[in-house]
Amino acid sequence: MEKPVIAYNIGGINDVIKNRINGLLCEVNEVESVVEATLTLYEDKGLVEKISQAGYRNAINHFHAKVHSQAVLKIYKSLLKGNDV
Repeated sequence: MEKPVIAYNIGGINDVIKNRINGLLCEVNEVESVVEATLTLYEDKGLVEKISQAGYRNAINHFHAKVHSQAVLKIYKSLLKGNDV
């Protein structure tokens, strides 16, 4: 289920996607950069493998339901003890 990601460098996307680490970032409204990124993935299977695996690991480590629920539970427990979050 590991897939390479091409995304626009806008908003908080660059907090999640790091260019050439776990995806490819393109400039907003620059169609040529999307074409270039697509061709890069077509031509460089090693890069596809690298960013696909890194993106999958990042998603599992930061956005998996279990990780999220543990973080929420930690907040609730802290609030029940009267601590600030």
